Amino acid sequence: MCDGNFMNCQNSTEIGLSEQRRPLIVQYLGDTKNNSSLRVFVISGQHGDERYGRKATQRFIARFSKTFESEFPLISLAVLVDANPDGSSIKNRVNAIGIDLNRDHLLLDSKETLAMHSFVNSWKPHVVIDIHNYPSKRKHLLEKNHAYYHDIFIDIPTNPAAQQQLHLDKNQMDDFIKHIQEDLKINGYSCDRYVIISPSGRVRHGTPDITDARNFLSLRYGALTVLLEGRNPTKEDGSDGKEHIVLAQCHALASILQILAETYKKQSIRNIDDFLPSKGDDVAIGSKYVHSKQPLKLTLKNTSTNNLDDVTLSKYTPDLQITKYIELPTAYAVPIRNKRLMEILLRHGFSFYQSDGKKIEN
Repeated sequence: MCDGNFMNCQNSTEIGLSEQRRPLIVQYLGDTKNNSSLRVFVISGQHGDERYGRKATQRFIARFSKTFESEFPLISLAVLVDANPDGSSIKNRVNAIGIDLNRDHLLLDSKETLAMHSFVNSWKPHVVIDIHNYPSKRKHLLEKNHAYYHDIFIDIPTNPAAQQQLHLDKNQMDDFIKHIQEDLKINGYSCDRYVIISPSGRVRHGTPDITDARNFLSLRYGALTVLLEGRNPTKEDGSDGKEHIVLAQCHALASILQILAETYKKQSIRNIDDFLPSKGDDVAIGSKYVHSKQPLKLTLKNTSTNNLDDVTLSKYTPDLQITKYIELPTAYAVPIRNKRLMEILLRHGFSFYQSDGKKIEN
């Protein structure tokens, strides 16, 4: 599905500059003037050392640059191939001033994340697909002769407030992931839900922290954000293995879009502003992990035999239980002297007023 080489897309725009003034370019596919289409924003390369995710995104553009509108007629696509050009230029995870972009979505301390948020706020995508690469070898797993092996890991927002706000139905989301798994399997790729096994043996599906794109973009803008992780190749993979992983991630992106389009046919997509909480709504601000009654059965690669082992993991905490709500007020009282807080809120587009209603200028 994703053969071909990268070519420049004529329909593009610069959404900002990196810390070292490299352009951040968003490329468009599909009929972006159709207001009734499903808007999807693809981000890759937040981590500069994850080049295979960028390659897969480039491969996708090359494959569909001329046929996207006919193959995905219901979707308008915006693609930021390299969100961290400073980091990618030197194969560094962080940006030029040492910020991990995927941990900066709350503070917006970097020019790159600020540009991404400005674009999301203006273009208002219904869905964001955040593309990464994950390391298959973890020290505590290698000590037990195990490593991750899946070509693709995929997941949805894990923060319970984001799930509540987006009205995510667990069964629907499970089906969404299952459909992608089945499609990839048919085409020769392995896929599972994103999972992290800690050194203590605790198993969870990533962090619920709102500093990353998956949770924060969902929570802040009402845009369902899907995490798409491709396995980072090792020396053992060779050139064929590396190509296989690029194609797997490219195919997974196409599969996600196909499923989104099929869903869009069956039901109308609400305006994303409808997902944002308003005065009087209950908003979750506290949660705790809940242990599953059933252990997780997961397949890992045996590094000694190169065979696949089915393992049972008992410390499985897939879900979070909301422990505290607040009722959303009309406004918050913010101490003007707290310059740091004021700066962060301004970056997110909030306005400030005195008690008499007079607006405080920046």
